Amino acid sequence: MRPTLVVRGLTQTFGGNPPFTLSIPWLELFPGELTYIGGPSGSGKSTLIKLLALETRPPAGDLWTLDRHINSLPDHQRDDLRGGGITYIPQGDLGLVDQPPVEIIRRLLFDYEGVDFAEGTRRAEYGLARAKLPPERFYTRVKLLSGGEKARVAIGKAYAAERPICLADEILPALDEETRMDIVDLFQELAEDGFTVVIVAHQPNLRNRFHRVVELDRGQIRSDQRYAPVVRGRPQATP
Repeated sequence: MRPTLVVRGLTQTFGGNPPFTLSIPWLELFPGELTYIGGPSGSGKSTLIKLLALETRPPAGDLWTLDRHINSLPDHQRDDLRGGGITYIPQGDLGLVDQPPVEIIRRLLFDYEGVDFAEGTRRAEYGLARAKLPPERFYTRVKLLSGGEKARVAIGKAYAAERPICLADEILPALDEETRMDIVDLFQELAEDGFTVVIVAHQPNLRNRFHRVVELDRGQIRSDQRYAPVVRGRPQATP
């Protein structure tokens, strides 16, 4: 299976006293895999996810996204690749404006794909159903939704947009423990449907629900392990 994201010799240095350098010599991320990126605060997790999301351009090293060499792409082609290939869920507002979920997704599909109203509605409702948002909340403004419901809307966007890569930066901290497990289960299902799913998180007790755990420390990969994850509280059989 070919990786969807490939990093080679990536480095980025930030000023400070002392300065901080993110250094990733080698990293490949695959479809069908739910990856946890963890580590202490200031270890470079958010910097890495923003680089993978093409929010920033790597100043040194190489990055391939869906077999495209990002370093050699002009800005407009990089933006097109990001818009067509990646769902990025940022910290805080999760990338959601204060509109009903169906309208948010309809607008996204129209802006990037020219999808008409009827098809946009169908895909939006399909995605939100896959994310297990209650149907009565499909047309409720985002500001009236709970934190867990907002997270489901963000995952619904990933299903509806059908972009092969989903990257989430700290989507879990504002949720209670039970809701966190529910949201991770949804990300598991997204990965099982063939998406590449990567989550930056600070919840070590949830690592056993991921296929892969990458731990950063001081800007470098300290460990990179694959597991047979717990699925909704039941161990998954290892082949």
